[in-house]
Amino acid sequence: MRKGFGPLLMIIVVLAFVSALFGSYYFTEKKIFNKRVFEEKILSTGNEIETYTRIISSASDLATIQAIHDVGQNVIVYDSYEYNPKNYLPYLDSISKDKIKNEISRISLIYMKNYENAYNNFFEEKNKKKVNLRNNIEWKIIWPDDSDHEINFNENYIENNFGIATIQYERPFLNITKQFPIESSINIEFEKILDIGNEVIEKVNNGENIEDIESEYNDKIKVELEQNNGFVLVSIHDEKLYPLYDPVTNEPKLDHLGLKFLVETGNAEKVSPENLDIFHECKNGKIISSNENICELYLT
Repeated sequence: MRKGFGPLLMIIVVLAFVSALFGSYYFTEKKIFNKRVFEEKILSTGNEIETYTRIISSASDLATIQAIHDVGQNVIVYDSYEYNPKNYLPYLDSISKDKIKNEISRISLIYMKNYENAYNNFFEEKNKKKVNLRNNIEWKIIWPDDSDHEINFNENYIENNFGIATIQYERPFLNITKQFPIESSINIEFEKILDIGNEVIEKVNNGENIEDIESEYNDKIKVELEQNNGFVLVSIHDEKLYPLYDPVTNEPKLDHLGLKFLVETGNAEKVSPENLDIFHECKNGKIISSNENICELYLT
């Protein structure tokens, strides 16, 4: 009996050792695997956050560019000018630099708010996805206060700072937060464009030949004049083309940034902007657009 017990005991000991060794190996490998999965999730989420911050930051450029266009092209009605009912442009006898700058600042903030609402809706829908609900994942973005908004019209560029935003990603055992600036810098000599606008108005009123006026400005800023019955159409802009939305035609387009208006030279047809067939008075401003839903899309 004792003779047979020795080999059996040895087998039991070996099996116990192998079992312990295998169990230790299994749980160690599982721990390493889970750690790698967790680390990869952090890396993937970090990349996703970086992508969102870049996209959101680029919205500040779009908001600023569109505001410069809409105010400069007088799509936004911000003063008591009279308009031509055919080309939907106002007659100006001077360029009010402060009014234009203040309106660009105001409109760019409204347009940025539109983007903020769109991104809020995007993250709300993202949080409702089954995989995020199942894993208690929540995305959130905290926008800067309106009081943080500041715009500067420098000699060669417009700097538009909307403040600091915060994006958050939360799930059990993981919380990632990142702050990032929402700011835009548009290379345009807008101050010079405004000054040239007043110069051109004075020259046209003095009866100077429009070809002679155009030839005086052959730098990076272009002056284009078109003589019509009772008025001169004035376009002053830089050389670069920007992707824009044209509210008047309700179409996307490539266009310059600058000023576009009329200078009265005779008996021109004029109406108040409220009498234009595509005029809209919205919650946050007045706009000329062929889009019947422009108020909900633009000036909410």
